[in-house]
Amino acid sequence: MELSPDGEIAQRFCDDVVLAVSCFKPNAPGRRELGSLRAMSERQLLKSRGAYFAERVLLAVTPLEVVAIAMDLFAIGGTRRRVWKRSELRVKTIPSRSEENVDGPALVLSCHGSFPVIEIAPIADDDATVAVIDSLLSGGRHHV
Repeated sequence: MELSPDGEIAQRFCDDVVLAVSCFKPNAPGRRELGSLRAMSERQLLKSRGAYFAERVLLAVTPLEVVAIAMDLFAIGGTRRRVWKRSELRVKTIPSRSEENVDGPALVLSCHGSFPVIEIAPIADDDATVAVIDSLLSGGRHHV
């Protein structure tokens, strides 16, 4: 199986074969809206709930795990990642607060509903993103 550039990056941080990978963002208005009070306050709310992980998140699904890799400036000095066992992962769909033109829900990922939690929204409406979301919401996983 040939990996996309995102898949090659993700594979370096995953212990198992990457089945699906795509880039996500915090479930808040995008970078273009960062100057607005609404965008800043929504990011602060995510941070206060511990649901903000990075400005860009590469989300990789393997047969056994889901791995979130921080792809922002703060991660350059060292890799920040969160890993959940797929068997323990809870995926909750919520309305997207992104102002970008991407269909689909935002996601809250957690282990049994507790920390670590991230709340992310899709950046693109492409096959890679659909594959990640489908992988998270199917296969007998704990979808809420």
